[in-house]
Amino acid sequence: MFSDTRIFVAGGTGLIGRHVVEELLQRGARIRVAIHRRPNPFGDRVEAILGDLRDAETCRRAMRGCRLAIHAAGVTGGLKSLTLNPFATFTDNVLLNTTLIEAARLEGVERYALVSNTSVYADSAELLREEDAWGTQQGCWEENHTGAVKRLAELQCRLYAVHTPMELAIVRGGNGYGPYDNFAPDTSHVMGALVRKAVEGPRPLILWGSGETRRDFTHARDIARGVLHMLEHHAVCDPVHVATGKTTSINEVARLLLAILGDPEAEIVHDLSGPEGPKVKRIDVQKMRRLGFDARISLEEGLRETIDWYRGNRT
Repeated sequence: MFSDTRIFVAGGTGLIGRHVVEELLQRGARIRVAIHRRPNPFGDRVEAILGDLRDAETCRRAMRGCRLAIHAAGVTGGLKSLTLNPFATFTDNVLLNTTLIEAARLEGVERYALVSNTSVYADSAELLREEDAWGTQQGCWEENHTGAVKRLAELQCRLYAVHTPMELAIVRGGNGYGPYDNFAPDTSHVMGALVRKAVEGPRPLILWGSGETRRDFTHARDIARGVLHMLEHHAVCDPVHVATGKTTSINEVARLLLAILGDPEAEIVHDLSGPEGPKVKRIDVQKMRRLGFDARISLEEGLRETIDWYRGNRT
């Protein structure tokens, strides 16, 4: 499906999008990305246009001539930036989601994939299934305003699936991590922050909150592969989780990082004044497996790769 096909990857220089592009290059696709704040990391292997995807005309230029489009873009940040500046992530992402999918419609894109995530759920000790986030059996609400934006983007996809010939896939990834992550102190998500602090020190390692928050940490390359699989095999506007099906606490991740770094006895201190997200999310991956896909990369393998990449690319 992807060989010699023109595909636009929104967010192609970000964590998930970068892995999507690398996977597509291996499959012989002709890829276009938009460059805004980050430089083009792909050289002449990928067509790059300059522009801000919150701008409608830029989105139309990006989509023009493309048979497929993958939306992995977002104005994002960690828990700190979400708390201090909620309007930037909410308003800009609503605009971004809207301009991208409308440009895809106007330019005749045949298939479109939305990279959503599990922020569409609040914390739950119960197993979270895809139908819990929207539909006739909706049983939960989003984690925060980022989750509300993702839910809105998914509902936009449903509208376009009903009223246009475009075929749409929706992937709700687990908590993504891996090479190309954001490790900046003020805007990184939890895994980027943990890797940076574990590698750079100091000791003891200080964690925000109790460290008992549990998440389904899923390597970004597995999420990228899942996006392509669902775009090819399940573009029916039916959300699918792409995750490991396993939860790991922040404390367990920290201990694993320290062990990989050869410092397993290092002290961990908890800053209980720091913000802490929802306690647990258990993600059901039965639908993903029924559709012929599974995550391959173990947490230890993924963390080793992430540490190696961070050490080789930190500035």
